[in-house]
Amino acid sequence: MGRIQVLAITGVGRSGSTLLEKILGQHEDFFPIGEFAMLWGEMNHDFLCNCGASFFNCDFWTQVFEQATGGFDGINADEILKIRQAVDRNYYIPLIRNPVLRTKGYQAKLSRFVDILSKIYSAIDERAGNKIILDSSKSPAYFHILSLVPNVELTIIHLVRDSRAVAYSWQKRKRMTYSVDTEQYIERQGAAEAAVKWAAKNAVTDTLKPIAENYVFIRYEDFATDPEKVTRQILKAIGKETSGLEYLMGEQAGLTETHGILGNPTPRSQKQGIQIRKDTEWHQKLSQLDKSVVTLLTLPLLAKYGYLSD
Repeated sequence: MGRIQVLAITGVGRSGSTLLEKILGQHEDFFPIGEFAMLWGEMNHDFLCNCGASFFNCDFWTQVFEQATGGFDGINADEILKIRQAVDRNYYIPLIRNPVLRTKGYQAKLSRFVDILSKIYSAIDERAGNKIILDSSKSPAYFHILSLVPNVELTIIHLVRDSRAVAYSWQKRKRMTYSVDTEQYIERQGAAEAAVKWAAKNAVTDTLKPIAENYVFIRYEDFATDPEKVTRQILKAIGKETSGLEYLMGEQAGLTETHGILGNPTPRSQKQGIQIRKDTEWHQKLSQLDKSVVTLLTLPLLAKYGYLSD
């Protein structure tokens, strides 16, 4: 088995990971698969692949699962979801990294999950023509687990967005437009909850540095201001040519068909072209109380990431 290269986007939800994945995914060296870690909780009701077909009717994903598990019928999504929930938690990262800390029960479940991921990512790698797999699952613990898959080489993109912009985004009501047979909405978060999760997840993302082949830190605001410059930065960091970026046209990027799944429904649903902008609506529409709460709760990292000097 050859090496499986994965470019993993991690960070907090509503930080622009789906947009970044869609833009990077237009480059010929990458093959975007979306937020693959979410799959097991969504397989009981059909949803749309980014190619426009439903997941179970998408030729690419059908071929992947035929190779990995003998087909969709050969996989028990409920079982795998329970296994993932039992091992993929950020507070389990010490166990993931240190075998001596694991109980027999945790070890058995972790080994089972790693085996499943090994079969599926190997099939993705082969069906994608050995391109770099672009995975925007975001979970640090998930990527720690993925690093245990034989021959997987991880490059980590740590994507950060201003905590106040993230908190405002979580207050919006968003429908999961990729759902085929149900009308679902993403659960909203209050300002304090969003702030605490923002601080905790960004802090724990640093634990991925020692296991990454490359580690790239990106602020969403910098990407939105100059997407071509940031895309070149990412390509350079992983030793790829910085050409082939003609699809980036100022504030709008041209889009071609990909097979990314799940993630933020707004950029995921864009087919023809996508606007790339900083989106500063939160400056006016986030209440002063919420701004103060979020700023206070995330102040150390806001300073570290340069948001207090902007």
